[in-house]
Amino acid sequence: MWRPPGYPIYLPIYPEIPRIPTYLGPAEELRIIEVELDAIERRLDQLKARVQELRRQVEELRRKAQE
Repeated sequence: MWRPPGYPIYLPIYPEIPRIPTYLGPAEELRIIEVELDAIERRLDQLKARVQELRRQVEELRRKAQE
């Protein structure tokens, strides 16, 4: 993608989350923040599910170790 000279290149942590340029109005900034918040909440839900799965595995292994 062509960029004019001096144009900043952003490397966001989550590719689906755009950075907030300073020339946007409050409504646009709000929408971008809402998108970022949704992405973070989805990731948090994924991590919580993974934690539950690992806890289940730990309990299962503890039971087997006691037998």
